[in-house]
Amino acid sequence: MPLYMCQFTYTSDAWATLVAHPSNRTEIVHGLVEQAGGRLLGLYYCFGDYDGLMLIEAPDEQAMAAIAAAAIAPGHVRRIKTTPLLEPETIVEALDCARRLSFTGPDVGR
Repeated sequence: MPLYMCQFTYTSDAWATLVAHPSNRTEIVHGLVEQAGGRLLGLYYCFGDYDGLMLIEAPDEQAMAAIAAAAIAPGHVRRIKTTPLLEPETIVEALDCARRLSFTGPDVGR
């Protein structure tokens, strides 16, 4: 199954609720991902531009889009960024294919 990194940012209201009632969201997220036919490989919180990230195996892009839409719909998530992750072997195959392709870029300065 394809692998995705899904980064998310909570709203300030969601943080206030979590501070007032701390809870581990892993099982709830696991249930959501399973409903879409996927598998949650990990849920992590972090510092920086996003509050956390999930590693998800999903059957396809449609399933991953459904997971993201369902997660953001209740309103406690402000932003989600989903990135498909590729195995090193996939990149090697893509580079091998790119080597056989030709493309002419624009003539800069003309």
